[in-house]
Amino acid sequence: LAPSAKWAPETAAMHAIDYEMSARLDAETRRSEEYRFQCEQLKAEIQHLRQQFELNLQDKERIYQNRERVCLWRLRSIKKIALNPPEFSQKCQFESHLPTD
Repeated sequence: LAPSAKWAPETAAMHAIDYEMSARLDAETRRSEEYRFQCEQLKAEIQHLRQQFELNLQDKERIYQNRERVCLWRLRSIKKIALNPPEFSQKCQFESHLPTD
């Protein structure tokens, strides 16, 4: 046998293996790119959710502060009435004489 005939099948087999490895590498590269794209999308979604959370937290804090302010105002009004009952009774008598429509 000639040396070139001996190497021909081995070379064909090596090309087949190289082709298979190349195909696997391409598939893995595509899969890696898909994962990278998914990761970027998820990062963007997480950032969006963080922003929404911060806005909701700020809204709740503002609502809480308003409620606290209203409660303190009511408490002061009640204390004022409790400390000066005659003024309150005069006010009630005046309001009871107002015409109602």
